[in-house]
Amino acid sequence: MSQLRPTIREQVAKATFLVVALPAVLRAALRLSWLNRRCDLDQLADRLRAVRPWITSYLANPHYLGGSAWRLLSLLPPQNFGPCLKHSLLLLDLWSRCGLEPRIHIGTMRADGELKFHAWVTLPGNDLPEPDVSGYVEVWSH
Repeated sequence: MSQLRPTIREQVAKATFLVVALPAVLRAALRLSWLNRRCDLDQLADRLRAVRPWITSYLANPHYLGGSAWRLLSLLPPQNFGPCLKHSLLLLDLWSRCGLEPRIHIGTMRADGELKFHAWVTLPGNDLPEPDVSGYVEVWSH
């Protein structure tokens, strides 16, 4: 039987990672804010992926980086992005530093008479689970 709740050891590991990764996630958010004012979306994606790898292999954990960025998301700049777009753009920077090649996608769907948008990131050739984007039709990828 698999555990649904993380063990104390896993919780401590995630909390420790969050504390260590905090400066890196903040740096990525500040970089995103700065580049966002200077680039269109295609250029922004390219520039966010053009990074040096982590100095320490401890930070090269895409699953924990994604979770850390998500937990800090509401506190991070820029504030004019929706959560899925901001998280996706941050992951371009953070996951590229892990030596991965993330791809950002934007999709749309019509629900309740409204057009809704969603952004997500994929890692082709990696074993991380794919995001659930059922119902969305991809309109842009880079």
